[in-house]
Amino acid sequence: MDLLPDTLRYIARIPPETNLFVTTNPEKVDIIKQAMKDRGIVRSVTYIPVVNRGRDVSALLVAARDVVLSGGYEVIGFAHDKKSSQNQQSGHHGTETLGFSYKLFENTLGSTEFIRNVITLFADNPRLGQVSPPPPFHALYFAHTRPSDWGPDFEITRDL
Repeated sequence: MDLLPDTLRYIARIPPETNLFVTTNPEKVDIIKQAMKDRGIVRSVTYIPVVNRGRDVSALLVAARDVVLSGGYEVIGFAHDKKSSQNQQSGHHGTETLGFSYKLFENTLGSTEFIRNVITLFADNPRLGQVSPPPPFHALYFAHTRPSDWGPDFEITRDL
């Protein structure tokens, strides 16, 4: 929950005309609701329960599967916070992890205008299938772009 204040700063940038789904552990829903209210973020949110086991994309592809496959949306955006256990295991506990989280959010939810521009890309290009932010490009994260440094995640991903 230590990333919640920063996460909420970015959630506040999501255009109000969009639907917001938040995947989180069920016991954190009330904490998030209260934190949003305390920051003046008043909008409808659908909470999807998920067990946090460090599998960021599974929140979208598994937990939110019904939303994704419902056919109710022409565009689905996905962003997540990141506190990397790989870094903590190797003795990095500070700005490296925060820097990565910052880049994740700035490159997906940098501003309301940025988000609207991404949505407009899809409206203007009906055959467009996917857009993605640039890969991380700083210091500690260079190593995590090569398969040998994925830790246990590489074998699991390869087996999928």
